[in-house]
Amino acid sequence: MHAATPECEAGVERASRVELLLVQPIVNGEEREVARVRFLAPGGPLYLAQPDLARWGIATEKMTLQDFAGGRWLCVEGLGLRYELDPGQLTLVLDFPPDLHGGSRASVVTEDQLPMTYGRGGFLNYDLRYDRTAGLSSLGANWEFGAFGRPGLFTSSYFSGNRDRGTIRLDTAFRRDDPERITSFVLGDTITRPGNYGAAVRMAGVQYQRNFATAPLLVTYPTGDVSGTATVPSTVDVYIGNAKAYSTQVRPGPFSVSNLPVPVGAGNVQVVVRDLFGKESTVVVPYVRYDEMLKKGLHDFSYEAGVLRRDYAVESNSYGDWAAVATHRYGVTDWLTLEGHAEGMADRGNLGGVVQVTMPVLGLVGVGGAASSGLGHGRLGKAFFQRNERNWSIGAAVEQRSPDYVDIAFEPGQVRTLGVRQFSASARVGARNWVNALWLRTTDTSGEFNTATLGWTLTLSRSATLTANVSRFWGTQPASTVFSLTLALPLGERDFATATVERRSDFAKTDVLLDVSRNLLETDSFGYRILAGQQSGARRAELGAFLQTGAGQFGLEVADAFGTRSTRAYVRGGVAAAGGETRLSRYLDQSFAIVKVADFPDVRVYGNGQPLGKTDAGGIAVIPRLSGFLPSTIAFEAEDIPLEGSFGDNAKRLKIANRMGVLVDMGVARRLSATLTLTDPDGKPVPAGASVRIGEASEEFPVARQGRVYVSGLERGKSNALRVQIGERECRATVDLPSGFASGSTLGNFTCR
Repeated sequence: MHAATPECEAGVERASRVELLLVQPIVNGEEREVARVRFLAPGGPLYLAQPDLARWGIATEKMTLQDFAGGRWLCVEGLGLRYELDPGQLTLVLDFPPDLHGGSRASVVTEDQLPMTYGRGGFLNYDLRYDRTAGLSSLGANWEFGAFGRPGLFTSSYFSGNRDRGTIRLDTAFRRDDPERITSFVLGDTITRPGNYGAAVRMAGVQYQRNFATAPLLVTYPTGDVSGTATVPSTVDVYIGNAKAYSTQVRPGPFSVSNLPVPVGAGNVQVVVRDLFGKESTVVVPYVRYDEMLKKGLHDFSYEAGVLRRDYAVESNSYGDWAAVATHRYGVTDWLTLEGHAEGMADRGNLGGVVQVTMPVLGLVGVGGAASSGLGHGRLGKAFFQRNERNWSIGAAVEQRSPDYVDIAFEPGQVRTLGVRQFSASARVGARNWVNALWLRTTDTSGEFNTATLGWTLTLSRSATLTANVSRFWGTQPASTVFSLTLALPLGERDFATATVERRSDFAKTDVLLDVSRNLLETDSFGYRILAGQQSGARRAELGAFLQTGAGQFGLEVADAFGTRSTRAYVRGGVAAAGGETRLSRYLDQSFAIVKVADFPDVRVYGNGQPLGKTDAGGIAVIPRLSGFLPSTIAFEAEDIPLEGSFGDNAKRLKIANRMGVLVDMGVARRLSATLTLTDPDGKPVPAGASVRIGEASEEFPVARQGRVYVSGLERGKSNALRVQIGERECRATVDLPSGFASGSTLGNFTCR
């Protein structure tokens, strides 16, 4: 805090009486808008107004300001600053030190300021299947219905089948997502969060958790942040991997740039500061980024309590014992993240945690452990590390459990994992080659299983890749070696071909498969898949055809594999309802919008720039697969709107909660227009310059020569009252549109009375 000097205190009374002086300020070499100052001639003090200081980016909270003349003022002499005030030229030149500037803060990730859009509605999803294999036929259906509104989302899913399978309830739950608190509350069927070493189980009860999906633009992991100081207005350029990643203008003073898009792993960020005079300074800042870490001060958690689900997809309402699970992670610093995990049931429980740190040399390192009691008094320990660089990566992990360690997923008599050892590495060799290696050893109550794989990938022209792998399996199972060679080749924008050759040491035949396919688009499209070859000594052939429309997806597949012939046909789609509109749709597993473009048919609609279909006869289209909680742009093709259509913008931005829908009225109105002639009761044309309004509308249409006027906004089936203003007087005419009228046509004469 900078205090005012006795000279400044003594000058307040005189300064409050002098007239304001308008000057052109030049602050730290930058010309600013005209400012009002109080100056006690001939030698000061000089007083500057707080609003001007704020506009210049000066941190007034670091100074002592004086109150007089109805405002707050800074005495420049109190700071010991040198300045040049020319009363004749009305100019003021002064420089503030960098520490007195408020500075600049910038983030590469843009904050999402778009509010959520909620609506009432629901949906029905269905997946109907017919299968025939080896002469046996079966019918099956998965179906789900949901209802939503501002309070939340309710869903319930089922499976139905013939041959005495009946209908089985799968999941039923009410979910409330809160994007402001970044949390979710679930009441009903849910899946527990396993943490770093636990097992996820199905449960019916309550769940309260941090849900970063409700804030998808939030950066949860430590990123590359840079900071510095600029003495004059400057440009800051940030380079990552020798490529410019970000550029921004900064004011004098301290600056910071956060959330830089650095790649996973460790590296350096180069910061170049260039001032107004072209002078450059460069700083190299190291960074370490791993997505498994939490930013300093950030919490991630999940708490569940309820009864365990048994016989899922076999019984509708089979539940077991009560259980509770708690998982909590916290970013202590940008390089230290702690996790705690606890599970409890009537006959067992366990408690443990994991510590994760990032180190410039090793990368990400973690150690953890847990202990169980009750049904089994056991121990669990684990350790892992990971290092990622631009051209190589390496990682290893080890986990060991004592034979009597139990968790809530434990079932008596089941095969239990006792230990896992894993090592992996990959590296770029040259411009187009990658090599990778993997070793995995798993030990459970049935034995020991080992896998070792060495792979090589070569990038060819036209984005084609050639991959070779050699894998060795040994341990409790019979030892074997497998060699495979795969060529993946794009045949066009949507067509792909894959050829695979595989040879096993424990089988005398060589597997050869050729797969050609065409992907479906988000819009109406046709796709296919053809597979032919030999596998496990038997012929294998598959053929599939798929059609995607706005009303759903249809597929037919036939196969002849391993001596068995089979056929499958399916229909997959949904019904969307929102804002009073209901339409057939594709399968609705994400957010959706029902778009209304007046009542114009065949208007192309877009979701985030992707063509997704056309409006139906009522001017309605359903846009599925919108990302929940992310801003989406809904648009229509302006060229498809007829002449009688009127609209402002052809695009709207909105944000919808996950798996909810809204009705989006694009603001298009059907406005019938016509050119007509207005006359007075004597048959003379209304004079040019008069104006016409339709009813109580505010839009005016000017009258041209010979009483001719173009009007827009007429309606069919009713009398359209025209109000004609001729100078100070007004007359009225009535227009009834004839049957078969086409918008834009020319009508006859109408008398204005």
